[in-house]
Amino acid sequence: HELNKWNNFVEDFLSLNISTIKEIKVKLDISTQTAINWRHKLLSALAKKENTFCNESIEFDETYFRISRKGRKDMPINNKPAYKEWRKSLVGDNDYMVKVFVSYGRENEHLDFTVSHMGRSKLKHLTDYFSPEKFNHIKIISDKHPTYKGFCKRNNIPHETFNSKEHATGENNQIHNQTINAYMRDFKFFVNRYLKGVSTKYLPAYAKWFEFITNAKKAVQKNISKVKFNLADTICNNILSDFNGLSIYRMFELNFEQFLKDNGRTDYGTCKNHYYAA
Repeated sequence: HELNKWNNFVEDFLSLNISTIKEIKVKLDISTQTAINWRHKLLSALAKKENTFCNESIEFDETYFRISRKGRKDMPINNKPAYKEWRKSLVGDNDYMVKVFVSYGRENEHLDFTVSHMGRSKLKHLTDYFSPEKFNHIKIISDKHPTYKGFCKRNNIPHETFNSKEHATGENNQIHNQTINAYMRDFKFFVNRYLKGVSTKYLPAYAKWFEFITNAKKAVQKNISKVKFNLADTICNNILSDFNGLSIYRMFELNFEQFLKDNGRTDYGTCKNHYYAA
């Protein structure tokens, strides 16, 4: 009976047309806290999965979200209406935006979403992201961002560029980032419109969720004529056997505080979810 509930939960999880926590609670006849724990155990298991790129042309770009402390309490905000108006005024690239690096390998068609930092991108952020363990013998295709150009030149990485306003170069129709532009648009819609915003604490996990669903669908489409399997059953069994998932879930709070500290923030607030006290 418990396994059937998990199967139903995972099928909903894999569709990206996810139900709310309240809907899951009613549908599966479980508590609110159990629904939250199940969702975040799945997200935690996905968050530690990393793609690798080797001998590929990489479309690379970045997108950003306003810093969000959604769901936290004891925040030092005296005038909430003024705070909301200030948040609405935050547009474009600024110090309060959380950057997400996005890569797409054209040969293997793998997609990667990684939450990196806050504020403008610097050489250090690119160095941390393009680690030798993850990227090996690649060519980067991007716009003419000076930091991208400086990083590639310093590390002897082949680099093809185009004007960001034109989205492509007229000289070679292969030099563009149209693929990841579409994925970034879909991800922002998923986070901002469908989920009604996501706390920055959970943004890395939701980014890996979106990445996993996209990559899994591609893999299934490629092999649909060769193999037959129930994807939900496979994922369910893997997650149930992953005893590290909930441990990673408990680390989200500490990781978020470290992320804020690394980016010069001190107003952490407190987490109202009692699960972190377990």
